Amino acid sequence: MISYDCMDHIETIAPMGGTARLSPDENTDSAIIFVHGFKGHPLKTWGKLPDMACADESHFWKRADLYFLSYKAEKLHVDDSAHRLSKYVSSVFPNPPVPMFERPLNKYDWTLSLVPRLPVVRIRPGPYTYSKLYLVGHSLGGLIIRRFVADALQPFASTPEITPSTPVLTAKIRLFAPAHLGFLPSGWTGAAFNVSQQLMIGRILEAAMYRYRAYAHLHPKSRDITDVRRITESLACLYPSVESLSAHLLWGEEEEIVDSGRYTCDLAINEHYEPQKAHKDICKPTSVYRLPLEFIERGIAGV
Repeated sequence: MISYDCMDHIETIAPMGGTARLSPDENTDSAIIFVHGFKGHPLKTWGKLPDMACADESHFWKRADLYFLSYKAEKLHVDDSAHRLSKYVSSVFPNPPVPMFERPLNKYDWTLSLVPRLPVVRIRPGPYTYSKLYLVGHSLGGLIIRRFVADALQPFASTPEITPSTPVLTAKIRLFAPAHLGFLPSGWTGAAFNVSQQLMIGRILEAAMYRYRAYAHLHPKSRDITDVRRITESLACLYPSVESLSAHLLWGEEEEIVDSGRYTCDLAINEHYEPQKAHKDICKPTSVYRLPLEFIERGIAGV
């Protein structure tokens, strides 16, 4: 299905499901992959970001294809989600499938189906290849991205003298309120959560949450949380110049859902706490809050 409702970009179905918004600019060189969090949505998680990005006149957004991963984050183990992300990245980067950029003209006018050997219409001229990869995550999506990066680079840990040969090497990591340190309610949310634990209804609700596989993985002391951090930080010691091991982090000052903070390999200058923003709205730009777009493009140090 093709749509022209997203300004300059063209909406289509991405490989392995999900949505893609492809630029018609023949100089497009960037793939930006968005990974939502616990019970999130490929598009709704980001609010107006997809539309605002597609309408933006800067070279960065006009020369970028946007991919929105569709998966049931809450129903999968973190390792499984990371594996799915790995397959998804491989399916589009650095060479996305050519058919994704082609549409038969008879889809728009059935009479053209009578024309033999009708050429297809292309979103933009080929060849189709990317030189830049951006991985953008929100909440649990941030943990999954870090798991994916760690899994991709860990096989090279036994031979640190050899530079890893993987597209993940130079990926730029942009994380909105990532759950990479775990689920830790605070503020009024934490107070309500703690009070509920003293009541039967709270214990019932807590038990019900464990039907979601990913929920247990979000405990701050879970194996998933501690392993991803340990592996990422040890890899960063072996490969200090590998950009994908050091994330850019954007938090809201009103964060009350996850434990905020960074890994030792994340630079302080690449972390920012935005006033009057909370867990859900930190990644949703508005006409007066364009920081999410600028954050993805340039990181924290560049805005």
